[in-house]
Amino acid sequence: MIPSALTDRLREASLHLDPERVAELDSALERAGTARLTVEDVIARAQLAHLIHPDPGSIERFLTPINKEAELVAESDLQLIAVLATMAMINSFAREPSRSAAVMRRVVIGALAVRTLSRSHFSPAHPDLQTWADYLLISHGRRVRETKGIQPPTLAEPITLAEGQERTREQGIDDGLERLETYAKETGDWLELSAGAGSIGAIREQGQVLWWLLNRQPAGEPSEEAIRAARELSRVSLIPPLPASGELLKRRLVLLGEGPVDAEEFERYRGSDETLAAAARTAPYLTPILAGGIRTKTSAAELSHAIYEELMLAAMITDERARAEEQIRRATEQREREKAEQKSQ
Repeated sequence: MIPSALTDRLREASLHLDPERVAELDSALERAGTARLTVEDVIARAQLAHLIHPDPGSIERFLTPINKEAELVAESDLQLIAVLATMAMINSFAREPSRSAAVMRRVVIGALAVRTLSRSHFSPAHPDLQTWADYLLISHGRRVRETKGIQPPTLAEPITLAEGQERTREQGIDDGLERLETYAKETGDWLELSAGAGSIGAIREQGQVLWWLLNRQPAGEPSEEAIRAARELSRVSLIPPLPASGELLKRRLVLLGEGPVDAEEFERYRGSDETLAAAARTAPYLTPILAGGIRTKTSAAELSHAIYEELMLAAMITDERARAEEQIRRATEQREREKAEQKSQ
């Protein structure tokens, strides 16, 4: 039997299972990959892949599709669960990009969670998870913002009349208006296409980032400026985060140098900033710097990049939870309307 990726990763994690069970687990992971995930499912997988507070609810949420046909994994087998959660996330990152926007938002949340945890030195069950998370964020981030090689439209020439025909003034006005209307539509379509999947929002993001980069130079303490720059950039960024966000923040904060940020200084600003506190409450296990501060020496640019990605992650989780609540509300209202209609009949 040809070894599968799961076989290799189980062996590297010092987990030795018989080939039949590995084949069953492979099939179970395929089932788990086709399941419709909520944002809470994604959060559970990220926590389990890193063995961060694996509470019973998260374990049950992940194992339900795995054990659907047979009980393959016990809730107490945490190391195996971590490897399987890692594999499930890698599979989602490696899948073809032709997925719905809703699915991609949740995939990006998972990839960004891996990034925020790795920055704070949390290790997944297999290091390949970090590589695949980086790949997903960079490739999808570029795809959203890429410029396609499409030539801009040109205004059509006036309609040529046959020899001997004359154009009335009204016909000339109608012809001109029609050409302008066609040109306006083609120009709008070109702008949409040239901006990539992000539509006109990608062009807007480029302009806002440029103005942000050139607007002001840092003048406060390193921690204050790192927080401000991260918060400002996160407000104008599309999803997923900008692939070059680290370089942009480094350029914005270049005058602060590469010296380490004072941990106590950052703690003072972190504790008094409600925006950071609200983001930390959203997903405390996945945003360790916002929730717990810094533990190692870091420059202002590095700190700002970490805060930026944690802010983006918290914002995406908040938005997905709001969408889920709205869907539940609409479904509830629909059921109530149907009941009311049945009673009235």
